[in-house]
Amino acid sequence: TAMDNVGLSAQNAKAEGLIESMMMQYGIADDQLRPAYQKLVTATQDVGKAQGLLQTALDLSAAGYGDLESASKALSAAAMGNFTALQRLKVPIDANIIKAKDFQGAIEALNGVVGGQAAAAAQTYAGQMSRLSVAFGEAQEALGYGFFNALNKSADGTDNLMTAITNLQPSLR
Repeated sequence: TAMDNVGLSAQNAKAEGLIESMMMQYGIADDQLRPAYQKLVTATQDVGKAQGLLQTALDLSAAGYGDLESASKALSAAAMGNFTALQRLKVPIDANIIKAKDFQGAIEALNGVVGGQAAAAAQTYAGQMSRLSVAFGEAQEALGYGFFNALNKSADGTDNLMTAITNLQPSLR
């Protein structure tokens, strides 16, 4: 919806592919990646810039400069000229870059310091376990979706399915 709102609906498939790829590559659930990406694409109104900033947010988070949500909020605010949130993360950026509100300079400085941290974290034992957990969660979602659809079709729609489940509950007690 955010991409539709900023006129980028034609690139939804590209964004979805990015989220899926990063999810499996870094072991970060899509329900964390999507809001982060949404903030960035809304701030930049550019899919390519948002993609690069999402990578920077992942690297910041992996390097210990806040969680993904905080990092993406800080980067989206900085993209709009407000560097306060980046300063609160205590990221190592030259004071002159902050004073000049040089967003591109800030991103280059950040990437120079934290670039590659998310990829390195994904290769650790904990990172590999996160990747496995995300893959397992996606499999559970797919199975649950298929099961729900099968039940829904057999009950002739969601309202009938909900009624059938509600009616079944007293007999289980």
